[in-house]
Order: sequence, then structure tokens, then C-alpha cells
Amino acid sequence: MRAPRQETTERRLPYLAQVPFRTFFLIGVLQLLNVVALWLTELGTRAGFWHAPAPPWPPGALHAASLLYGVFPFFVFGFTFNAFPKWHGRNPVAPGLFLAVALLLGTGWLLFYATMLFGAPLEAAFALMLGGWLLGCLTLIEIVRRPGITPWHTRGVMAVVAMGGVGFAMFGHALAGGDGALMQASIGIGVWCYAAPLFFIAAQRVIPMFDGFVVPRLEPYQPVSGLLLACASLVTHGILQIGGLMQWRAAPDAVAALVLWLHVARWPLRAIWSQRVLAMLHSGFIWFAISLTLSALAGFTGLALGGHALYLGAFGSLLFAMATRVTQGRVENKERIEAHAWRLFLVLQSAVILRLAADLLTVEAATLSHLAAAGLFLIAFGAWAALNLHRYLR
Repeated sequence: MRAPRQETTERRLPYLAQVPFRTFFLIGVLQLLNVVALWLTELGTRAGFWHAPAPPWPPGALHAASLLYGVFPFFVFGFTFNAFPKWHGRNPVAPGLFLAVALLLGTGWLLFYATMLFGAPLEAAFALMLGGWLLGCLTLIEIVRRPGITPWHTRGVMAVVAMGGVGFAMFGHALAGGDGALMQASIGIGVWCYAAPLFFIAAQRVIPMFDGFVVPRLEPYQPVSGLLLACASLVTHGILQIGGLMQWRAAPDAVAALVLWLHVARWPLRAIWSQRVLAMLHSGFIWFAISLTLSALAGFTGLALGGHALYLGAFGSLLFAMATRVTQGRVENKERIEAHAWRLFLVLQSAVILRLAADLLTVEAATLSHLAAAGLFLIAFGAWAALNLHRYLR
């Protein structure tokens, strides 16, 4: 139950700042649009369609790290600060605390972009961002100290978010020192020891919960053994990648893929498919299973399709679906919002298909497919932001 003083404080705050998800999701989607727009600019420059100044660091690594460490944290903290107190029977996170985390992260990224454009101090930007990340982690630790209804999930999220902070610190050190090997290691940690386990843990926790709202007497399939096995396999992939032993990745990828396909088989797809937001969530999880299957088979097929099936198909779809579900749960006219979101989700799926196709086409066709994929991704999330902006600022 909320303390009266906290309720009074929340009423005095702007609508945007009253609950964590509004603050963090809005910053996160704006950051996502910025990162994708910068990448689209880079792709167009490479193709010769226009000219833009080159960034001071390798564009591909910068793009990957910006998504991992500049976009995902806003959605992660926005969701966990909202959900974890409920799951652990705690009071909501105080607005002053979650706004401090958002301010540190957001200001840090503004300084980072100033560094790219004007040569502002890189150290100050990373000090602010790491400070925000640390404060966010400490807040989660304080929440999960009390037993909750799903301790494996909440503590697992806390662990991988902390690992993400380590990867982010490595990325900052790599940028400051121009260490390409350390930069690639930080991205490997970001994908396989942070983002991939994080999305799996979140999906295994919330998808059966949302399914249960539609399917009566549903027995949720959330085995702890599957959680531990999948996360261990994903982290093993990351260790192999950092150690330059990618020829051995097929085994952990196959194990993780098997765990995910077992979840897909046990979850009630037919019963929920008419519910569009649930269909989005399950589609993202199926992309997750497909990506790991493709990665496990890459040594035999010679096709490196697993990466973008994971980044765009799984991460992109799950992020879109979860943000839609959280936003939709607190507004009227849900059916109309869901219909618009579903159309945008289909645009996002088109972007995924085009990006995967780019790896199978000739150079000229691949360039156009790559550009089209980035453009459609930007349209999908940009239109989503326009559709929901007034609901965050009301």
C-alpha cells in the first residue's frame, strides 16, 4: 500500500514523471529513433546517396553499443521499477529516485552526443551514465531483498543488468583508449551476457502471465530449469565469442534453441493468437528461437543469419510488444490502440525480413534492402512514438 506522502508527491509531479515507465519509455524510444536514424545516415553515406561526417569511432560497433547500452537500459529500468515492487510486495520506487536514474542516464547520453559533435569530455558522459546504471542496480537490489512471487526471474534480471553495467564500463574504456578488441568484447558481453538473457527472463516471466488473462485456468509453463539452462547457454556463447572460440558455439546455441522451442510448444499459441498484443509477444519469442537455431546451424550452412534475427526479430519485436502492452494497460480505447500497434508491428516484421534478405542478395540489392529495413524500422517505432506520445504527456 502506498504511503500518503508519496501519493501527494506524485500528484504534484507532471504526468510524465508520476510512474517510472512513462519517464523511461519516452526517453528510450526517442533514443532508439536517434540511434536508428544515425545508422540510416551511415548506410546512406556508404551507399553514396548522401554525405555525412564520419563518427569518431567505428560506426558498426558504435551502433551496436548504442542500442545495447543506450536504448535497452531505459526500457529495462522503466519496466523493472514498475513491476518489481509489485512482485516483491514493496512500495513503489520513489519518484525522486527513479527520476535521478533517468536524469543521469539521459544527461550522460546527451553529453556523449556532444562529444561526437563538438569534442566534449568523454569521461564526464560515462561518469554520469555509469552513475545512473549503478543507482538503478542498487535500487533493484533493495527491491529484491524481500522475497517475491518470482525470485528467480527478478534476481536473474538484477544479475544480468549488473553484467550489462560491466560491459558498458568496458565499452567506455575501449572508446577512451581506442581499444578495438575491448570494444568487441564489450559488445559480446552486451548481447550474450546481458541483452539475450534479459529478454529471455522477461519473456518467460510475463508471457505466461499475460496469456493467463485470456486462457482460463492456464497452468503457466515457466520451468526454473529452463531458465537456468537457457541463460547458461547464452552466457556460454558470449564467453566463446570473447575468447575467439566461435567454432564451438553450435552446442550452447542448440541447447538454448531447444529450451526456447519447448516453451513455444507448451504455450497456448492457438488460444491467444487472436489477441494481437499477445501475438506480438509470442512472435518475438519465436524469432528468439529461430535466431538461436540459425546460429547453431551457421557452421553447417555458412549463413550468418542468426545475428539480425536476434537483434531485430527477437529484441526488436519483444521490445515493441512489451512497450505496447505496458502502455495499453493504462489507457482507454485499447482495441483501437491495439489495431494501430498491430499494423506497425507488421511493418517491423517487414524490416526484419528485409534485413535478413540483405545477407542473401547481391551487393547492390543488399544495399537497398539494408536501407529499406532501417527505414521501415524507423517508421515502425517512430509512428509508435507519435501514436503514444500524448498518453505519456497528458
